[in-house]
Amino acid sequence: MIYSLYGVITYIGKNGPNAHFVASCKNPIDNNWYRYNDDLVSRITNIQKEVIEFGTPYLLFYQKK
Repeated sequence: MIYSLYGVITYIGKNGPNAHFVASCKNPIDNNWYRYNDDLVSRITNIQKEVIEFGTPYLLFYQKK
């Protein structure tokens, strides 16, 4: 079976008032990745780098092909 990653929830920060979760999701229409951080949405050019460097991956979402 083959699975494709289409979403990542990332935990950012240490425990406390400044820590929160951020979603990174693949848009099925344009096949680009976007980061949803509160009211800021930005395009991601490298999802592997995003997952490794941006925070701690908390949940990964896959779709079976």
